[in-house]
Amino acid sequence: MTFTPGISNLEGCGNSAGNAVWIDFASTTQPDGRSLYATIISAATTGATITMGVLGCADNNYLPLVYRVDMHL
Repeated sequence: MTFTPGISNLEGCGNSAGNAVWIDFASTTQPDGRSLYATIISAATTGATITMGVLGCADNNYLPLVYRVDMHL
């Protein structure tokens, strides 16, 4: 998933543009990847905005790993 504006050096991951994050669909820890993605889709369809929490890196240390998504109406 990409976003703007980018946040350079986000979590110290390799994506220098800082404009993308990773959602782990294989994770079974709640909220799992499907739940996080469902929140994003719901926000997109209702015109809401989101904030994401990231912690650590995924995708070979390239992208910050999303652990939460909050929807704001």
